[in-house]
Amino acid sequence: MHIIVKHLNTGITVDDLHDFVSPTLKGGWFYKTADLKAIKVVGIVDKQGMIVERHGLIRITPESEKARVVKALNSSRKFLEKFAVAEYVIRHWSNDRRAANPTPDYHPNNRRANDRRRLGLRMITVCDLLTTSIRAD
Repeated sequence: MHIIVKHLNTGITVDDLHDFVSPTLKGGWFYKTADLKAIKVVGIVDKQGMIVERHGLIRITPESEKARVVKALNSSRKFLEKFAVAEYVIRHWSNDRRAANPTPDYHPNNRRANDRRRLGLRMITVCDLLTTSIRAD
């Protein structure tokens, strides 16, 4: 399962993200301990080659612990800021529910007037850390 930490500052590194996530992975009486598999800081680059946004991608297992970890990360304060943390969903046309089950009142003209996508952007990996054996202590 992937978690995204949105809008990171330029000074935040993979080690800082590791320190941010590690305390929330610990289990308890009624919870499993989550394993940290990978951390990556990605940058959104515009047409001129400048990094516009930075986000952190975190991969944990098992899938059943995602809600607990996201809730714990959203409520914690680190780096004197509050980050927006959410589950990262990979979108594809094959799992788009609008394409699979169109509504009965579907009409081809029933679409947005303007395209909301930001064209010309690409994603690069700023730094990453594969942690195949890191467990929360």
